[in-house]
Amino acid sequence: MQNSTPFGQQSDSIPSPYEGVGRAFGRAIVSQMQPRMLLALLLPFAAALIAMLFFARFLWEPLSDWLDVFITQSTFMTEMESWIAAVGLFSVTVYLVHIAMFVIMVTVGSSIGLLIAAVLVMPMVVGHVARTDYPELQRRGSQVFISSMINSTKVMAVFIVGWVLTLPFWLIPPVAIVLHVFWWAYAFTHMLRFDALVEHATQQERALVIGRQRSGGWLIGTICAMINLIPLTWILLPVFTSLVYAHHGLFALWQLRGNAPLRLPAQSNL
Repeated sequence: MQNSTPFGQQSDSIPSPYEGVGRAFGRAIVSQMQPRMLLALLLPFAAALIAMLFFARFLWEPLSDWLDVFITQSTFMTEMESWIAAVGLFSVTVYLVHIAMFVIMVTVGSSIGLLIAAVLVMPMVVGHVARTDYPELQRRGSQVFISSMINSTKVMAVFIVGWVLTLPFWLIPPVAIVLHVFWWAYAFTHMLRFDALVEHATQQERALVIGRQRSGGWLIGTICAMINLIPLTWILLPVFTSLVYAHHGLFALWQLRGNAPLRLPAQSNL
C-alpha cells in the first residue's frame, strides 16, 4: 500500500488502521528471499520437528487412547455414527482419531516453532528489517528479552488453554476451520506484533502504535492463519509472519515519530 504522505512529513490525520498492511506483505516477500532470512527458517523448523518427533514417540499412544474413549462415548459422535451406518457409509470414528492426533501433533510443533521464532528469531528479523529499511530509527526499548519472554509465555498459555478447551468443537468441520484461523490469528497478532516493536519503541510508543494499528495487526494475523491451512506452510510461516509484522510495526513507528526521509533500498516500491 502506497503511503500518500511524503517521507519526512507527518500527516495531521490519524492513519487508517489498515494502512501499510499490503506494503508489509510485499516487503516481507522481498526480505524473505534474502540469504540471512532463508537461513532463519531453519531454527523454528528444527524446533517444530523435534517437538513433533517427541510427541509421536511419547504422547501419541496415550493421547490417542484417551481421545478414542472420548469420541466413542460422545453422544454427538454416537448419533453421527448411527446415521452414517443407516445410509450405508463406512465408520469415521477410526479415521477421526488419527486425523485429530495428526492435527494436534502439527499444532504442538507449530506453536513451539512460533515461540522459538518470537523469542530467538524475531530479534534477527527486526535487526534485518531495521538495517535495510529503517537505518535512522532509534532503538528506545528497554528490558527487551524479559518483556518478550513474558509476553510470549502469556500468549502461548492462552493459545494452548483456549485450543484445548475448544477441542470438542473441532469435531465439527466448519467450526474447526474457524477455530483454527481464530487461535492462530490470536497467536500471531499478540506475539509477533509486540516483538516487532519491543526493541525500538518505548512502552508509550508501543501502546500507541498497537492501539492505532490493532485492526491491521489482526488482519495480518488472520491472513497468515488462513495461509496456515495449506499443508506444510507452517515451515515458512513463523519467519515470514515475523517479517510482515516487523515491516508493519516499524513503518508505523517511523510514521509516529515523523522521522527524517528514509534512505530506502531500490526495491522499496513494493
